[in-house]
Amino acid sequence: MKKVFLSFLMCLSFLAFSQSKNSTKNKIDQKLVGTWKGSETDQQVQGMTKYWVLTRFADGTFSMMYVTSRDCEINSQVETGQWWVEKGEYHELHFVSGNTDVYTYSFPTKNTVKYKVVDSAYVGDTYEFTDTKVNENGQ
Repeated sequence: MKKVFLSFLMCLSFLAFSQSKNSTKNKIDQKLVGTWKGSETDQQVQGMTKYWVLTRFADGTFSMMYVTSRDCEINSQVETGQWWVEKGEYHELHFVSGNTDVYTYSFPTKNTVKYKVVDSAYVGDTYEFTDTKVNENGQ
């Protein structure tokens, strides 16, 4: 019985995360592919500044490194996941948490993307930020 239950859980997990593992189903906006940087202050946590570098790959995966600073304490973290565009909205599935953030997005300039949250487990409904594309020189 234990083996049947474990098999059922494994199958259920596979089905639940099939979106994240099958990038051929995901629509990719090629303008978002590449390495981007950004920062924000006081939006997620009062008194905290967050800096990040995000690389979106053409296969629909991403890797993001971010650093937070608050009250002279600095922390860093790396997240990986899957990204795609659906109905004109940007979706970002974080593998560790299993949560998907959804944003509207626009391009004020060729090298900047502005995001506004639609749905997220982490931020409030007014959360906005801008990413700037990192060129080949790292700037």
